[in-house]
Amino acid sequence: MKERFFIRSFLLLGCTLLVGSGCSMSYSIDQSSESITQSSDSISASFDSFTSISTSSGGGQKSVEAALQRFRDDVKGLTRVFLNGGDGSDNFERELSTVAMHYGILDWESEPMTFEAIGKGLRDGGLAEDEIQRVSFLQTPVLKQNGNRIMEGFQEV
Repeated sequence: MKERFFIRSFLLLGCTLLVGSGCSMSYSIDQSSESITQSSDSISASFDSFTSISTSSGGGQKSVEAALQRFRDDVKGLTRVFLNGGDGSDNFERELSTVAMHYGILDWESEPMTFEAIGKGLRDGGLAEDEIQRVSFLQTPVLKQNGNRIMEGFQEV
């Protein structure tokens, strides 16, 4: 009799533990699934907000041209800010990336207009042509590699 009671108690305890841990495992899996879904929704919303200029709709070609002009203006402005006391080339490229992403430009390094706008910003900031080589925030591989395009923007009227 004691053995049966012990076996039943043991089985009942085992089942209780299994059911209890199953519930907590189920709850944990549900929570993880919900967290993944929320993360996915957040990532999806982020991508939706970075719509590419080339695929923008509603305004046609004029809208695209206006957005590209605003991008160039913002790059010129950023260049002037860094020319007047910005804090380093890494920060310049990081800020430049942020501006580009705002306009849906994911690869600013391959866009000639980026470097031409930098050149215009240097000129608008009052820099002399012979001083460009000494500008500290332009001393990165990407910016050095595009020095000719920067000069073209600087010299463009």
